[in-house]
Amino acid sequence: MLFTHTLTVPANTVERSPLEEDVLLTHGVITMVEVEFPPGCAGLVRAYVRRSLHQVWPTNPEGQFRTDGRPIRWNDYYEIFDEPFGLVVGAWSEDDSYEHDIIFRFEVTPREIAERGKVMAGVIYKLRQVIGI
Repeated sequence: MLFTHTLTVPANTVERSPLEEDVLLTHGVITMVEVEFPPGCAGLVRAYVRRSLHQVWPTNPEGQFRTDGRPIRWNDYYEIFDEPFGLVVGAWSEDDSYEHDIIFRFEVTPREIAERGKVMAGVIYKLRQVIGI
């Protein structure tokens, strides 16, 4: 299942008081995450994802995502088996003139399917090591 959430970050949203919103997901494994910054952000909008008080992405607690006109996308394996089945997306903006829509996308896969994918990725990795590619 693919979940999406748009966070509209007003101009002059300061780091010490970021805009945060809950994203309701479902029981399963987050296997893909994407954070899309529209053209015009110019690196002035910073974003992150957390669960409860723990920052999940970027993994380093002091980190944040920022770019201009490009999505940041990666595959992951993050289990959400305990309620609440959701995350908090947050951002702030150093832009003093414009608001920006940051789009967060989360692919949630049932555990059984995600486990099969994880095992297959491991097999492919080992096979590549054996044949040298």
